[in-house]
Parts: sequence; structure tokens; C-alpha cells
Amino acid sequence: MIDKEKINLTFNRIEKSLDLRFQKNGTLFISKDDMESLKKTLYKEEYQNFFALKTKIGEAVLIQVLLKNSWLINDRAFKNKDFKKMLLGNIGKEHFDFLEKIIEDKTFSTKVSKEFFEKIYYELVDVKRCQKIYQDNKIKASVRAICFKRFVMNSSKEGSYLIRETDSLFMDKEFYKYVKNKPYLNNILEKFSEKDKVAEWILTNKCDKNMDTVWSSAFASLKNNAFNATINYINLNMDYDNFTTKWLIRKIIPKLLLQESYSQTIMYPFVKTT
Repeated sequence: MIDKEKINLTFNRIEKSLDLRFQKNGTLFISKDDMESLKKTLYKEEYQNFFALKTKIGEAVLIQVLLKNSWLINDRAFKNKDFKKMLLGNIGKEHFDFLEKIIEDKTFSTKVSKEFFEKIYYELVDVKRCQKIYQDNKIKASVRAICFKRFVMNSSKEGSYLIRETDSLFMDKEFYKYVKNKPYLNNILEKFSEKDKVAEWILTNKCDKNMDTVWSSAFASLKNNAFNATINYINLNMDYDNFTTKWLIRKIIPKLLLQESYSQTIMYPFVKTT
């Protein structure tokens, strides 16, 4: 059965979006002909004509028009590198209100375009709000991942606190499923302080027979700190039957030493000089 109310609501949103060709002061910032040309080029994926139009009316105006009329953008447009680069390079804090209307479904957009703009939007929201977002397991994992990374990037908390907070977040199955095949944990660890303590924490709390590749890779990404933690652990646990000792010798040390970019730095304290 057709929901007439939803159809009417959709057409009202489209009509409202079209009315936004005008600024609040009534000044037309894109002509009707240019708007028709824009719709045609986006629908037919004529990117050469699209970028010609961008030159004609200016990037600032074009970005604003696209955000106010995001429903115009063909989903396949987001597979075009130049188109995506143009959007990512020109959307900033000044467009926050436009993005928020898309996220809150006040401006009609497709699922694909909304997901694209969502990534930009949550990079711009207030960090304090981000903290509340990543702690809310009712919010989808992709959004929480952006917000947790932003929290880490802007946090004054020590690494020993952040690694425990990370572990708590990874306990959420949906969140873990989203990040497990991405270098997500490795990337945020780069921003942690106290990397020596972080390496020791991972070794103590995550290294067992059930250890997965996410934590294993994260530990190795700590480079010198991972190597120092490894040597300290082996010195204290010389029993080769110890699972962790075997794992460090067989897996971690070779992986660290094979990385030419820092293998000499790692080995320097252990090499005797004459």
C-alpha cells in the first residue's frame, strides 16, 4: 500500500530544497539555467561539464548548492575520485548547519550521500559531544569510530587510561566487527602517550591463546616500545613452553626486525660498538 503522507513529505522536501536557490536576503546565487545544467550533469555523470560549471559559478557557491540539494547527487558520483576530492577539500565548519540538516533528514538525500556527508559532519561536531556519541552503543559503529578517534586526538588523558577505554569499546561486538579489518587501532595508538606502558598493558592483558590479529598488529605497531616490552618479558619468562614467550620470539621479533625503517633504531642499544 502506498503511503501518501510519506510521498507528500518527500515532495515537500524536494520543493523546499529547490526554493533554497535563494539566500535569506533574496539574492539569487545560482541561475535557474545553471541549476538545470547542474542537475543534468550530475544525473548523467558528465563530470567534464560539472567541473566546467564549477569554474563558472565558483566552488564556494557550488558546494553550498550541493549541500542544500544533496538529493541531486547520483550515488555513483561518490565513486568518482575528483568529485569526492572536490567535496572533501571544500566542505568545512562554515557548512556545518547544511550538513546537520542532511544528517537529521531535514534535507532530502540518498542513503549513499548521507553516509558520505556523515563522515565529514562527525569530524566537525564538538569534541565533548563526540565523547557522548562514542559511549552510546545505540549509535551505529561507523559514527562511534569517528568520534572515538576524535576524542583520542583531542584528549589530555594518558595512554594507560586510553588503552583501557579502547579495550572497553572493543568489547562491543558491533563496534569490533566494524574496525577489525581496518588499521583503526594502529592509527589511534600513534596518538597515545606512555607507549611503553601501553605496550606492557597489551602484552599483559591481551596476549593469550585467544589473541586476535587486531591486538597483535597493534602491539607490533608500537615498534621500539613493543620491542622493549618484548625483551623485558622474555628476560623474566625464559620458559619456552610459555605461550607468550613463544609468540614473541616466533611472531613479534621477526616482524619488528623486518621493518627496515626502524630495525636499526631498535637494535642500536643492543649492538656493541668498539
